[in-house]
Amino acid sequence: MRAFALVSTLVIALAIRAIAHWGRVDIDNDAYGHFVVARRALDAPTDLSVHWVWLPGWHVVHALFDWLGLGFQAVRAFSLACSLSTIAILFLWVEREQREVQGDRDELSLGPWFAAAIAALALAVARPAIDAGGSAEPEALFSLLIVGAVASLRASRPVTAGALASIAALTRYEAWPFVLALFVIERMDARSSDVPAYRRALAWLMPASAIVAWCVAHRLQSGEWLAFIRENRAFVARSLPRLFTELPAWPRRAAWYPVTLPWATWGAPPLALAFLGAVIVTRARRWALLVPPAVLLGFLTYSWLRAQHLGLVRHAVAYLPFYAAAMGVGAAGVARVWRSRIARPWFAAAALALALALCSRGWGAALEHRAIAARALIDEQGAAAVLRREAGDRATIFSDRAIVEALSGLDRSRFIRWNVADVRPYNLTHARQSRGAVWVVSRPDRVRALLAVSESRYESPTIVVLVSR
Repeated sequence: MRAFALVSTLVIALAIRAIAHWGRVDIDNDAYGHFVVARRALDAPTDLSVHWVWLPGWHVVHALFDWLGLGFQAVRAFSLACSLSTIAILFLWVEREQREVQGDRDELSLGPWFAAAIAALALAVARPAIDAGGSAEPEALFSLLIVGAVASLRASRPVTAGALASIAALTRYEAWPFVLALFVIERMDARSSDVPAYRRALAWLMPASAIVAWCVAHRLQSGEWLAFIRENRAFVARSLPRLFTELPAWPRRAAWYPVTLPWATWGAPPLALAFLGAVIVTRARRWALLVPPAVLLGFLTYSWLRAQHLGLVRHAVAYLPFYAAAMGVGAAGVARVWRSRIARPWFAAAALALALALCSRGWGAALEHRAIAARALIDEQGAAAVLRREAGDRATIFSDRAIVEALSGLDRSRFIRWNVADVRPYNLTHARQSRGAVWVVSRPDRVRALLAVSESRYESPTIVVLVSR
């Protein structure tokens, strides 16, 4: 039954993500920004400034796929694999935790696998996890690294935990306070662990060292330890007024990550099970299920209250697996209470109803994502199609549109990523002499100086594609 539950959950997760993403573009603009940054990093691997306010870990992934000739869509497939792997690891971890607490004895033959199955299914149908599971954004990988690090530490594999956390620390800033969670878990597990103290400490020393190394590298190159954080604050200050004419009141922002997003993801009854599970976990002193989400939620909420990030939904992908785990524990707790008070067929019907309700939410989330993607980036897709179809093997492409570059699938050596507003007819003439046809992709208002010496091959209100032969 255990294997059947795990395989069934993975099949459901795969089907939902395929519905959401198959044949559709990535709707997150930042995914294309990561793609182009990675290409720039391939051309200048020692220049840390190309990473802008982002950490380099996800750019390494993009760069590796680009170097292998696999491109943007392969990165999306990698995110799908990460999403499914997180679900599998969550299942195995929750099952292990439950077995340690209650053993494998259950009159209804539910056992620890029941909590694991509900947890994995809840994560499989969570809207933020579905969105991340086919995106070239780093959230699916980051969630895998966080859950994998905690599960590895609990399985007495501190080196594996440290390695995963180190990659996480170079992928998203949320992993920096997460090092504290690993330290707390390692200290709390120390008495019952037979792993030497110096090896246990590697679980948090390794990611802490990775953070220090990144800061030192920036200090050596730019003269500032945390220049990227300063730049990030400046970016947020510029961007928030475009998103909010007025920021939500602080109580709404305080509840956004801990309550509002989980409520919108699963609804009231499953969320009630999650809070019940949190109570059960607290009483059982299973701190590995409590400390990481507390640290992540504390960091995200505090930063959002201080307006130091944009309050994006995708940040929830890091901690929702822990909510899903608590939901599974809560469902198992209800099962233990009811097993002597309700007939087995009725209990089975209640469990099936919960599973169907979760699947229904996942199905709806997938269809909604697919509908949004069908309307997204129409102009960019049209421009990319023109480049794929008409740009020759040697043509140069002046472009400041990262999305078009990614969707075109063309080799990075073809692109010159100048600000196209600075391109003049002379630049086209010079490039044409050495490489034949020259293409320009930009906003219409940036290419007025080039219209007289170019032919328009695609026009829209937001993008124009010109060619000079």
